[in-house]
Amino acid sequence: MDSIFTSRLRFPDAVSERGRKYLGLLQAAVELGNRGVMLYAVNRPEGQCFAPAWSIDPAYTERLTAAAEAGVEVLAVRIRHTETHLEVGEGLPVDLTMPNLQ
Repeated sequence: MDSIFTSRLRFPDAVSERGRKYLGLLQAAVELGNRGVMLYAVNRPEGQCFAPAWSIDPAYTERLTAAAEAGVEVLAVRIRHTETHLEVGEGLPVDLTMPNLQ
């Protein structure tokens, strides 16, 4: 997340070579006719949508955008924490728009 004061929850929080690798594998699977889904489990109560962290790992976010354009479904869901368990909450919108990083 950029900060707890913004509406966008962001990933990754560090450069993710492994993340780029798996996005490439999902894209290859889709190109072979299979379904590919990248699901982000958002573990925070704040934030109104999910977006990639362009400023932290531009290569990851470029790969994510390319995978989405190739047909990989990009989904985000909120995980709710209770005293006894975790549960899947609502889906969150995903914003793959590159922000103005100036």
